[in-house]
Amino acid sequence: SIIAGIFPYQDAFGYLDDSQRLLQGDPISAFSSRRPIFAATLAGLLHLTGNHLPSALLLFTALE
Repeated sequence: SIIAGIFPYQDAFGYLDDSQRLLQGDPISAFSSRRPIFAATLAGLLHLTGNHLPSALLLFTALE
C-alpha cells in the first residue's frame, strides 16, 4: 500500500490529469487522493520543467 503511492501501476492518465490540476491550483480528484504522493511529485517535476512531460519523466527516472 505504501509503495503503491510512489509507483503508479495503473491509470497513468488519472495521475497526469491530477498533477496538472495541482499546478492550476485545483484540488485533486478522489482517484489520486488515495495515493497523492505520485501526483504531487509529478506536479513538482512538471513545474520545474515548464510543463514538459518527457523531461519531467526523465527527471523522475533519474531520482529513482
